[in-house]
Amino acid sequence: MRDIATLAVVAVIAGYAYGALLDVWDWTTFYRGSPSFGFLPGAGTAALLQRFGRFYLATSAVWDTFRAAGDALAVIVLGVPVLAGLARVRSRLSFRVDGAPGGRSEAMPDVTWVPPPA
Repeated sequence: MRDIATLAVVAVIAGYAYGALLDVWDWTTFYRGSPSFGFLPGAGTAALLQRFGRFYLATSAVWDTFRAAGDALAVIVLGVPVLAGLARVRSRLSFRVDGAPGGRSEAMPDVTWVPPPA
């Protein structure tokens, strides 16, 4: 269950980050020179961050919150079966590498596929 909670937190962070990256493109392309919160070429870093913060809150914060919540919900609902499937694939595709006694071999070690227990 801890894995699902961790993945849900990562999904929320990724949802907000994805939205912010899209907003940077939108802000610099379509809102260039807007007097209230648009991108102003040549402005200082602090002024640009302040203007982008206002732009983000006015245009995208609610949408990104829904995106982040939907991502977290998808992880919570689908996380257990997906992780179980990945664990099953890992157990079926495991292999062992056998080398010479002592751990060092001049030749390439033999790679042996070990079938899963029946």
